[in-house]
Amino acid sequence: FFKTKWYLLLLIGVPSVLGIKFFTKSDTGKKFITKVKMKIGPVRNLEEKTAAANIARLLSTLLSSGMYMAEALNIVEGTMENEYYRECVAQVKKDVRNGYSLYDAFDATNAFPPLLLNLIQIGEKTGEISSMLERAANYFEEEVVLHEFTIDEMFDDSGNIIFAATDKNNFPLYTRKSDHLAE
Repeated sequence: FFKTKWYLLLLIGVPSVLGIKFFTKSDTGKKFITKVKMKIGPVRNLEEKTAAANIARLLSTLLSSGMYMAEALNIVEGTMENEYYRECVAQVKKDVRNGYSLYDAFDATNAFPPLLLNLIQIGEKTGEISSMLERAANYFEEEVVLHEFTIDEMFDDSGNIIFAATDKNNFPLYTRKSDHLAE
């Protein structure tokens, strides 16, 4: 069909690609993409760990340099790429300004891993919040690397299975007895 009507591919394809590109860069598009990501289990887990690592690392660095908590949270909010977690940090910032502890503010969002919450709580009780956040950052950064590796392996394996299923001569997963009898 497209051999004779190739111009339709250009008329439909180019505007569609450009429309999707502009949509994903808009605020509405970013929110939509974030909602979709948060519904996909492995991606949601990776997003959660990445957000926890980024928040913990940046907060730790800013607080250990002597910055006030409200200022630090404002900077963290501005650096969040995931819209969902940006909104969560905005809520945390608001709650902290209203007198809640950092632990209570993070806990109220129901968006962060228990380990991060526990380390924040310990840090607040001991007065070592920046060192506890640094520990959390180290842990979650390792988790992100491991999770990304696992996802890469999952897709690599599924790609091999699809390739094997489509062309058993180039990448056989199994050998049938009848294949050897012909030799």
